[in-house]
Amino acid sequence: HENSRDIRENKQMDKIAHFIDAYYFSHLASKIYRWGGLSVPKSVLWGSITGSVWLLQIEMVDGFFKRWGFSQYDFIMNILGSSYSALQQLYPEQLKGIHFKVGYFPSEAYRNKLYSEVSRSIADDYEGYTFWLCFNPYDLIPKDCKRSFPGWLAPWGIAIGYGAQNIATDVFNGQREIYY
Repeated sequence: HENSRDIRENKQMDKIAHFIDAYYFSHLASKIYRWGGLSVPKSVLWGSITGSVWLLQIEMVDGFFKRWGFSQYDFIMNILGSSYSALQQLYPEQLKGIHFKVGYFPSEAYRNKLYSEVSRSIADDYEGYTFWLCFNPYDLIPKDCKRSFPGWLAPWGIAIGYGAQNIATDVFNGQREIYY
């Protein structure tokens, strides 16, 4: 079954990429709408719609390729990424301490043209990416608990990274990598 195959490929790096792309596209679009004069609620709504539609059109194009097809999992991750962007903007005090970051350096597989897939762009060089979930515990604890939190720890955060190796020639194998 195609959806079963889709969720097992690339150690789910593609799914994380869809979430983060939707998050950043929606966030950027919201800021542009806000700069253009829309209120916060309207800019967040239209930003989320813009990010979701932008990634939906990419997914629809994929649907016409036999190799890829439309992915319901990609679509779900797009919606989740756009939704988190909206929630973070609407509830900044509660969610300001949780961020996503992306690191990229061309992988050895990419540099040596080892990818077996049709697409050989850096967007598909999943071995070269590291996706980071970053959070600051200080920003997440209630205000009354912050008094007992050591002040010198306030600017420090925690980051957990996720990557994959050895998936260029076989998208179903390879190893996950966790960084902290």
